[in-house]
Amino acid sequence: MGNVLAKLQTRRLDGITKTNLKMHQFDKLFRAAGESGILILERYVKTDAELEMAIGSRKQKNMNVDNVLCLRLVGTRVKTIPVSIGIFSHLVDLDLSNNYIDELPWSIVYLKQLEIMNLSYNLLTNLPCCIGCMRTLVSINLCYNNITYLPTEILYLTRLEQLDVTGNKTLISPPLTKAEKGVDAVMDFLRMRSQRKDMWGNRNQKPDFEKSLFELCINCILKYKVEFLELSYVPPVIKTHLLECTNKMGKFAVSKCSRCKCYFSTTVNFEMHLCK
Repeated sequence: MGNVLAKLQTRRLDGITKTNLKMHQFDKLFRAAGESGILILERYVKTDAELEMAIGSRKQKNMNVDNVLCLRLVGTRVKTIPVSIGIFSHLVDLDLSNNYIDELPWSIVYLKQLEIMNLSYNLLTNLPCCIGCMRTLVSINLCYNNITYLPTEILYLTRLEQLDVTGNKTLISPPLTKAEKGVDAVMDFLRMRSQRKDMWGNRNQKPDFEKSLFELCINCILKYKVEFLELSYVPPVIKTHLLECTNKMGKFAVSKCSRCKCYFSTTVNFEMHLCK
């Protein structure tokens, strides 16, 4: 019994020692970054826990990181960027390439001076809408992610000169072929998208007859479980939405595009569609 307790105590002390060693390495790393302006984390950070320890501890200690202008974390197993990334408010260059990042935290809006953001070779599927608040951005590298949709808020990035989406084969809106033509092509597409409105988006307004008839038809078929696939004829637009909503009984939300007059069962589908 005594040997078991001794081993457990040794392991606990080893864990504390390793943690203290890491903290000492991070302290030394941040002091050097305060002098050079460049913070290179991948040498000591390989996991989410280590990244949280490195950045979170600076926040807890109220350490000044204003001198850090360039932050680099490349080629690690990191999946999640902590909210505490926002403490680097004077950051100009952020390189998070070649990781496993699948989402960006909302706190990136605090990077008020960021000009270059490299997110290539990650697992991102989208960009947060708050990216539109990062008005100082000049270059965004999104190469080889799984991006499906670029937010309309990118229009607010008036200083943007480079937007690289090469290798995002899943990109739908704007289409990859258009997005690969450069920033101007992307901005033109987003301007077109921003001009169209969901004619039924304001639920406080009294619905027009067309909407009421459409929803009534859908809701009746779903409520009474009509086998619409066996009917000789069902209007294509109704059939499409019935197929999508077979398992969604109850209230049915429909969007209609003011430009192409097409119907969509979800807001996401409305945002991502290409007008005919």
